[in-house]
Amino acid sequence: MKKKDFFVSEIQIERADRIFYKKFRKFCIANLSWQNDIYYRFGYETFGIILYGFCEWLIEDLKKQGISQILFFSRDGYIMKEAFERMPNHERFDAQYIYVSRRSLRVPLLWKKNRASIDEICPTRYISLADLLVSLGLEPIEYAKLAEKYHYTLQTVVKDSDIEKNELLINFLDEIWGDVTANSKEEYEKLKLYLERFDLAERIAVVDIGWRGSMQYFLGKMLESMGRRGHLRGYYITLSSSMKKGLDMHGYLQGVDGNSKGCDLLRGYVGLIETLFLKPDGSVRNYKIENGEAVPELFTCEYIEKDGSYSKEIRAVQNVQKGALQFIEDYISDGMDKNDNFSPKTAFANLSHFSNHPTLKNLEMFADFKFYNGTTTYLAKAGRLRQYVLHPGKLKEDFYGCRWRIGFMKNLFKIPFPYYWLFQLLMKMTL
Repeated sequence: MKKKDFFVSEIQIERADRIFYKKFRKFCIANLSWQNDIYYRFGYETFGIILYGFCEWLIEDLKKQGISQILFFSRDGYIMKEAFERMPNHERFDAQYIYVSRRSLRVPLLWKKNRASIDEICPTRYISLADLLVSLGLEPIEYAKLAEKYHYTLQTVVKDSDIEKNELLINFLDEIWGDVTANSKEEYEKLKLYLERFDLAERIAVVDIGWRGSMQYFLGKMLESMGRRGHLRGYYITLSSSMKKGLDMHGYLQGVDGNSKGCDLLRGYVGLIETLFLKPDGSVRNYKIENGEAVPELFTCEYIEKDGSYSKEIRAVQNVQKGALQFIEDYISDGMDKNDNFSPKTAFANLSHFSNHPTLKNLEMFADFKFYNGTTTYLAKAGRLRQYVLHPGKLKEDFYGCRWRIGFMKNLFKIPFPYYWLFQLLMKMTL
């Protein structure tokens, strides 16, 4: 691989890390001369150093805190656990992979409430009635006729604030709350049985990608209801400024003190980051009893094709992850880790530059990747400019629906332009 083929050649690095970055760049070029797969190379050059830096930070803080037990949350936590198990001396920790999701932890607690709050059942600002029912633990199709009584359809999109302000929606939720409670109690017992499989210590580390700490919060509430008083300390790639307050949570990007708004620095490409952590499993729906044991029951993976094959997104991400894990192995075996001392911002430098200042070749890699978050969108797929001139509402819909907005703007206009600056300006205008 030639130097010019390196994904990022000219970027701004913190002054203290410039010597390290030059060594890192030479290391990547030397170790990738044989590799032609663009996704593998991308993982090696951009994702591997993030996973390595995160795991190094995680291990150092676990030592300081005297914590030996770690729970890696599914699904994003899978690649994080794989990276962790390639680190030196990882054997001294009890690292386990636990099948949980916001839905599987939240629904079992709903029976304790007279009515759910926004934070408990609405994962996004806007949600279809069908997805809202799923978040309550119910089968949407069974409530289609009842929804019509309140002038709704399962496709009706409601705003999160309607859950506490819209009288029609409140009355609908009140009418179905008996069913919500009955299902919640049943799921509670199964989740309790599943969690009892884990011999939990008094202090436990939980690990996930981020952003608000919802699963840590719900897991803590569940353990508390079971009479388990263990303390949960959360470790995340980064955290949002809207993270849950009062929890022991720490983000790698902003450091252990957690003062800066790490997730907000990445908001132009959060969807791209989440894509890199994909595991070809469905999210955890709930738990079922098999042979007297509680086991996770998964939703169908969104990235599995009708014929059972993996989608292009999964195939590409698998190569990204292979490259990232190989980077960690090479980095350690070559002794590079003995002299490194780089900041989290430097670990993110390549990915940030790739995402905030994308080339058209960069966009060819990821722009038309599908992204699932209740509804199906794309990372940065844009229509024709002429179409948007005639239908400006469609432009707004596609822009706010995409998950890599800077990439979307570049994909739309094609021409060189400071899109990162434009994105920052747009975000300030909409706050």
